[in-house]
Amino acid sequence: MNQGRVCVSGVDLDTLRFVRPVFAHGLDRDFTMEGTTQVVQHFNIVEMEFTAYTPSPMFHTEDWLINEKFAPKFVRHLKTDEVIRFLDKISIQNLVAALNQKDQSLFVIKSPTVQRVWHEESFGKFRVRFTFLDGANNPFYSIPATDLLILAWVKLQIKNGRDYESELIKRFNGNPYRYL
Repeated sequence: MNQGRVCVSGVDLDTLRFVRPVFAHGLDRDFTMEGTTQVVQHFNIVEMEFTAYTPSPMFHTEDWLINEKFAPKFVRHLKTDEVIRFLDKISIQNLVAALNQKDQSLFVIKSPTVQRVWHEESFGKFRVRFTFLDGANNPFYSIPATDLLILAWVKLQIKNGRDYESELIKRFNGNPYRYL
């Protein structure tokens, strides 16, 4: 995002529905931190206080305003086997069918196949894009990756002069637990 703001999402463990915590003016990265420790990160269980449900009529139905006066509270980090079971519970195979419902914008796709990965820079913005097949073999072209870990990993590979595309495709498609 811009000017120290981030976009994060999570899943309500009671309902297994996605949530996107938001501030009225944008979520500051500092809010995700406790001192120098990042509390809001992949597969952490975190408590947040929501003040209002603010869905859009279509797609962006996951938005919840959060109480800016109460920082997220770290509960624990999921173990690898818990992560796999959790992702299996919330994942879908057919992204086309899910998008046609127009009732959410966040998904975890099970068993996709990455076909191409590349980066581009324009107007000072670094982007990584994917072309992939979802678990039902529906094609998706030039989809931007917004995950900070992927962006950082690709930047590091470029800096070190490595062929990240073939390495990422081989690692991802060779993994028995494939989720996007």
